[in-house]
Amino acid sequence: METQSNTTTSNAESVQPSFDEVVELISTGRADQIPGIKDIPLKINEATPSAATMSRPLKPWERAAAQQDTADTTAAPQPDQNVANTNADYASQS
Repeated sequence: METQSNTTTSNAESVQPSFDEVVELISTGRADQIPGIKDIPLKINEATPSAATMSRPLKPWERAAAQQDTADTTAAPQPDQNVANTNADYASQS
């Protein structure tokens, strides 16, 4: 018998009130009787903040500059054709 009363109580507690019932409770000043409502304290977390583990994201102009720098350093310099021809001409004259 005790298990039936426990399940009946838990079923009664799990039934959600209708919108009209909630409005009635609020308008009559009995909002504390609405099931599932909990009080949240109005205070800031007093724990010390943790240290950042990630670096800050780059701003758009910093990203563009970083991409330009990597493009400049990763691109192999192309030999100037005029310089190559001049060197070949000089070598053939010697």
